[in-house]
Amino acid sequence: MKCNKKKLNGLVVVLIKLLEFSFEKFRSVKEMISLPIHEISILIGQNGGGKTTTLDALNLFLEIHNTIDIVDINSNVNSENLEVIFSSKFQITDEEKEFFRKYNPSLDNDYVTIYKKFKISDTELYYFIYALGTDTDLDNLDLGRYKEPYKKLCDKYEIDLSSSETVSSMEDKLKIKREEFPSDKQIEKRISIKEIKGFLPKFILLSSEESPDPKKEMIKILTNTLKEKVEELNIEKEVSKITTVVLNICNQKIEEANVIIKRYCKDIERIEINPEYNALQGLNLNDFSIIKKSGDKVRFESEATGKRKQIMLGIYEWSNLQITEELNENFLIAFDEPDLHFDYFQISNLLNILNDFSKKDNVQVLIATHSIKLIDNFPPNQIINFNLNNNDETEILYITDEDYEQIGGFLKDLSFSIGFRSAFLFFEKIFVIVEGESEYKAFPILFELINDKTHFEAGILFINAESNIQALKFAQFLRNNKKRVILIVDKDSKKRKEFKEDGLRKLGFQQGTDFFLVGKEPDSEGEFEGEFTSEQWATMLNNKYPKANDNDWNPQEIDNVRAGAKISKGILELIETECIEQVSKPDLVKELSKSIKNKDEISENLKSIILHLNSIANSD
Repeated sequence: MKCNKKKLNGLVVVLIKLLEFSFEKFRSVKEMISLPIHEISILIGQNGGGKTTTLDALNLFLEIHNTIDIVDINSNVNSENLEVIFSSKFQITDEEKEFFRKYNPSLDNDYVTIYKKFKISDTELYYFIYALGTDTDLDNLDLGRYKEPYKKLCDKYEIDLSSSETVSSMEDKLKIKREEFPSDKQIEKRISIKEIKGFLPKFILLSSEESPDPKKEMIKILTNTLKEKVEELNIEKEVSKITTVVLNICNQKIEEANVIIKRYCKDIERIEINPEYNALQGLNLNDFSIIKKSGDKVRFESEATGKRKQIMLGIYEWSNLQITEELNENFLIAFDEPDLHFDYFQISNLLNILNDFSKKDNVQVLIATHSIKLIDNFPPNQIINFNLNNNDETEILYITDEDYEQIGGFLKDLSFSIGFRSAFLFFEKIFVIVEGESEYKAFPILFELINDKTHFEAGILFINAESNIQALKFAQFLRNNKKRVILIVDKDSKKRKEFKEDGLRKLGFQQGTDFFLVGKEPDSEGEFEGEFTSEQWATMLNNKYPKANDNDWNPQEIDNVRAGAKISKGILELIETECIEQVSKPDLVKELSKSIKNKDEISENLKSIILHLNSIANSD
């Protein structure tokens, strides 16, 4: 995200992006939660889990004068003498450091955390950063422009004053007095509202309610984008000129919206909106009528839900065009369920609009959504999952950038090979990691045969990790992100130190509970294919891969293979020699699994593993 520059008290402040937001004691959030903020951040999870609460909390933090209503305090928190703290961590440059060092001289990080404290009992609120200080009232000497507060503080510390003292001279004497105290305490250094207002990004919430209100959304956008134009004019002397300029711009912007909306709604000729502007009361949009190509005029509220949503899609695209990098402001644009009532193609259009928003150097986007299509279009580290615990309090889960950096390439490979989607990481109950494609193709077939239902119905996702070590790494990744994971590898993996009992225990896996071995003890059968009898192999081969000489396969041939090299390799070599049709090992094992018609024919080891998986799924 590129920075925008503006001046605060003569210093050039470079407005950079928000990195993290934290809040507490607000609605369903009791304990402090912290969520990372990306160029696009996707908020998902159950209804009432805290997605909209988070957007409202951000609004409370970023809108300077907004304070918390007592009814929004978490019901499990004692509100007597209550203080609530929200905070935001911002990336900063060397230019910004100079600005914040007047509050914290030792600041040397490439980020700063700004706090907003709400004192509920006396409705006070203020912004601050933490710094080292004396922990006395000498730490905050920004007491305003009047002499009396400074004189009282000087009297408290017995500082001699002359009759000609000014605010500046008293402040200097108080600073000298402050140096007599050790500055080794962590204190709050308040930031004036005037200064913090110039730093924080503008927050715009575009809500997609059951009954959307395009006028409200357009007012939000116009109010923010017109601000700079209005400030160019002299408010006291040119009120009428301001009104004319604003109305002209509004009408121009409404025409731009008309062009876009017509692309989404082929039966609409134009929309009619009557803007009104008052220098004291601000902007208002009266009426919102739709003129059909037939000439009929209808009110927006009278249109069907689907049509209203099509119009809102146009409003979203129009909003994107209004937020430009030339505005010299940073914006945090939040969408609350923008996909509501959208069909598949409308969601595709919405996705393009959201991506266009995030490409702007001065914009970050948050999206609260239930749409699997939207979720699956973003990498897992940009998704935050909200849920309620047993006490109806919000808990969040997300994949850190560090974790994703380690496993992201593998996840992308999975998306190409098996259609793995971001939503799987958050919505599936159980992840069963297997080390190869043979197991990946066979286990779902055997699961359905034993349990009379598919693994999808049970909430189980099988994943081919392609090797035993990759399987272990991915299982660790999922476990680190609080997912229920079962790891299944070939018995011959026990030769590796990572799969010995001590090694697995260090990683938190216990054999027979969340770690299982398939295959038999002899090296030649220490793989998944060794779980099947010679009779089962021979029967399947006769049905699917008959010999070229028309002779039958017999179990003794498979027994001979078991006595030699790995069983899978030996059978493939036999097929290559005896058959016209050739086959890969995964397809061979898939056909073998399909050939078994009775659950009692499955080996006891495989049967116990699959029943265990189903038991876990039923208990979760």
